[in-house]
Amino acid sequence: MPRIRSLLLLLPLVACSGSESGESGPDASTPSGDGGIDAPQVPEMGIVSVVVSGYPGIGMPPQYFANASVVFYEPDFATTTVVKTDAMGRASATIKKGSFVAVVNPMNYIQVHAAFANPGDTLRFGPDIVASQPNGSVRVTWPPRVITGYTTYYYVYTSCGYSSETTGTSVTLPLDTACSTQPFDVVVTSRRSSQGVTGVMSRRGVMATGQLVTVNLADNGGAWQTATTTSVPLTNMPSTTDHTGSCTAVQQLGTLAFNSDGGSASSTSCAMRLLPEATSTWAVDASFYKDSNDRFAIQMRQTMPQTSITPIDGANHLPWITSFAYDKATRRVTWSSDADAPFDASALRIDVSGPRYMVWRIVAPNGLPKTFQIPALPAELAMWDLGPSDDARASLVNMDFVGVSPAEFMAHDLDQEDGFVDKPRRGATARMP
Repeated sequence: MPRIRSLLLLLPLVACSGSESGESGPDASTPSGDGGIDAPQVPEMGIVSVVVSGYPGIGMPPQYFANASVVFYEPDFATTTVVKTDAMGRASATIKKGSFVAVVNPMNYIQVHAAFANPGDTLRFGPDIVASQPNGSVRVTWPPRVITGYTTYYYVYTSCGYSSETTGTSVTLPLDTACSTQPFDVVVTSRRSSQGVTGVMSRRGVMATGQLVTVNLADNGGAWQTATTTSVPLTNMPSTTDHTGSCTAVQQLGTLAFNSDGGSASSTSCAMRLLPEATSTWAVDASFYKDSNDRFAIQMRQTMPQTSITPIDGANHLPWITSFAYDKATRRVTWSSDADAPFDASALRIDVSGPRYMVWRIVAPNGLPKTFQIPALPAELAMWDLGPSDDARASLVNMDFVGVSPAEFMAHDLDQEDGFVDKPRRGATARMP
């Protein structure tokens, strides 16, 4: 299902992929060089606002999270204050330029989410919420897709939410006025076991009534449309890889985004099975790997209309990350790259598993410093802190979106692992073995 900065004083950065040490950190006011709108100069002290929201369950509309703990740190990572979010998911504090903010929210799939912050920022950890009221529901029914010898799995998407994976042929989803006042679309995708999504059915312009609306996709001879192999040309792909590449795609129909089947990548093309949904747009990612363990990778994304295949050009891909380590005992993260280049942001993610499970994620505009020590949580939040005995796996994503500045990236929903799915993107990733 659809589902990626130590700092004592925030100094202007040169155009590089992360600072070389933890003594200066990233500043979202620094331009990324890709056409985004630069942020104004940052004051030395002022108020930062935090908004925490999320989804209480699959298929449910987003809500604000009250009583989440927001930890505001000084630029030297001394804790200044801990504030609980109010009923509207909001918290604020007066901070200095180059501070750090961490949200501890056990209700979210990212339990500890942090970012670097400046006075005047509004950090949104979660989707925007528009005031709305219940507006009935929609029951979607579709004909079975029979693939002999396999189980078929289905996924349902509407403008108001999506379903969990099901093997049935009917799903009912709630509607609300924020997402169904205007005509909306319904999409059902399918896949067989041991394969990605390869089938699609849809209905455009469904009208909510405030009561139950029934959509039968088999009406008027509706039938499954199946993906055919499509070749997306690749140009100027990296020549230093020693492992096979791969391709993935997100397909967009209006406000809906749903996964298509992945495929393999050569140096000249992505062979993919893209869904034949008329008037949709594809966002195709080509990934290449440094080694057979897939520890280091680069990605190039191109967006294109369903009716016109656009080549993916890797000439200006981000520099390879060449080393990456997270020391659990010292909480220190180090990384290096084969060159320096500007980009919008880094996202450091640490997954802890067994006997406890949690996710930390830290977002840094203009790149995570190449040596960075993760600050500790206050004692009252120690159960959510990282520990030296954790079974932890860390990963780092550097990303740059065409037409987006670091300040614009930091102003969007930071809960999205990979925001701006409708824009071309360059990425470089690393993970622990």
